[in-house]
Formats: sequence, C-alpha cells, structure tokens
Amino acid sequence: FNDLKPQLWPQAGLTVHQPDLLQSSALPGPWDLILVSYVLNEVCMTRSDEEVRGWLRAMTANLAENGLFLICEPVVKASTERVEKIRDWMAAENIAQILAPCQHAKPCPMLSQKMGWCHDVRSWRPPESLMFLNRKLFHAIEVLKFSFLALARNAAVPMKGPGCARLVAPVMERKGLFEMKGCAADGQIHLYEVLTRNLSREEKASLRHVDRGEVVDFKDAQAIKSGAFRATMPRFGVD
Repeated sequence: FNDLKPQLWPQAGLTVHQPDLLQSSALPGPWDLILVSYVLNEVCMTRSDEEVRGWLRAMTANLAENGLFLICEPVVKASTERVEKIRDWMAAENIAQILAPCQHAKPCPMLSQKMGWCHDVRSWRPPESLMFLNRKLFHAIEVLKFSFLALARNAAVPMKGPGCARLVAPVMERKGLFEMKGCAADGQIHLYEVLTRNLSREEKASLRHVDRGEVVDFKDAQAIKSGAFRATMPRFGVD
C-alpha cells in the first residue's frame, strides 16, 4: 500500500503500520480520525474496565484539535452496554465531547433505566455477493445493526430542547397516529405522537420507513402528559 500512484485523488500516499493496538504510544498523533471497530468486543473482551479506560483516555489525547474518535461495535449485550458505560464515564470526567449518537451529555437513560441496548438500525440493499452467500444461510441481511460513539476533544454542542431526539425504538403506527420513542436533548426518554389526519400520503409512507437511530426534530412538540409530546411531521437528519 506504500507510495500509491500520484494520479490517484487526492494525490496522497498510504502507509500501513501494524503496532500493538492497545499501546497508544505506538500511534503518536495528532490524528484527524481515529476509528476503532469491534475492538471492545474482541481485542478488549478480557481486559478490565480500568485498562480499557486508560487506553481510551490515551487515544483521545492523540486526537488533533478538531479530530474525530469513532467507536463502532456489534449489537450484542456485552459490547453495547460497555459502549454506554464508556460514554457516561467520558462525559462525567469531561474527557471528550459526545458528538453522536446522543443529543446530550447527561447519563444514558437507557442504561440507568435498563431499557435495552442503545443501537442504530439502517435499511440497505445488500450487494449481490452477500445475497449469493446468504442463499442457504437464511440470515436477516436486509438491515444493518450497530452501536457507535463519536467523540471529539473540543466541540461546541448546541443547546436543543426536548423536541430534538434520537429514536430508540421502531416507529409504531396505531389508529390515527404514529408513535415514536426518542432519547431527547434533555437527557430523557420521551414518547412522541404524530396524528395522521394532517399528513399526506407521502408523509405517512416516509414515517413507516424511518429507522431506529434516526435523529429527528419535533419543532412544534407540545407536552400532553409527563414524558409525552404531540407534534406535526418532524424534520429528519438534524445536525
């Protein structure tokens, strides 16, 4: 991979190193991007929380001023809960700013209330090669499931209200309304109701295909009871 052809955009070289992953001193920064995938679930499976926290602290210190530290893990109980605990620890100790998936830096309500594993789901069209391999395996490959954490050393986190939330459950369609459960910017899990009577056919169809993990803004959310809001069609893909 060394010395790629100079005509390749953006005219950069690529050098691959193979140091000990858990020895952060072997990867001195600063780095614009640090991506670790399936590391907590596999490499760190037998490591203590103290060891993992020390490593994560050192890796964060290796970030450039505006760098991004991205942790991605499979949706299994052990690794997903570990990501949630790491997230709470980093926020409490002010080690890094949480960019995603959360809309806040308060304690994770799903972890504290034992509401399940925090993860995202994304619909996709599997490539032909994967569908070929799956002909006799019969695995559910129509969706991608993963847990992740995006961190930065320094970032301005905008103030948002309880109407801005990340969906933590599938959208439910009931008689006359859609129900969505979201982890909101105020650090709480809220229920959001969107009445169908004022929605177009296209809007209803789009709500039926919203994936878990989508960030939405119920800009006109009105409280109807404790922990529950009613709103019109939300805005998706909120920064």
